[in-house]
Amino acid sequence: MISLLDAAHRHVVYWYIVFSDRENEYWWNRWLMRGFQHVQAWREIRYGKRPDDVMWLHVDPFAAATLVDVVFEPEPPWRWDKTLTVVHVSSACDAQKVRELFAFGPISCVETMKSLLGVKSFWIRTPRQLYNHICKHNGVLIS
Repeated sequence: MISLLDAAHRHVVYWYIVFSDRENEYWWNRWLMRGFQHVQAWREIRYGKRPDDVMWLHVDPFAAATLVDVVFEPEPPWRWDKTLTVVHVSSACDAQKVRELFAFGPISCVETMKSLLGVKSFWIRTPRQLYNHICKHNGVLIS
């Protein structure tokens, strides 16, 4: 949980980070752990008072492009797809701060998620490493 002091001068956002296998097999998948070949983000947006008045902001990064769309389904995809690994993340980022030098790497799904969550670790390169980093901090990332 992010405290009030942690939230001071920071933008707090809650995400569901979803890890999965790739639908298309690429040559680099042989070095990635099964179940952790791709990462995407989902954010719940409530627009009414009823429990099913929910839509989802979906960020799905690829090497060539990042797809962002709004899904008008009250149930998130991990409710019916049990092969997905889902972690709830509370991210508090200083929106005015510039990322440190060399905190970025080749454009990948992991690098996009690091930017989305405010993770500045240079050594996180695979979805499994990102998952371990999130779990190490109990889903609370403050930068």
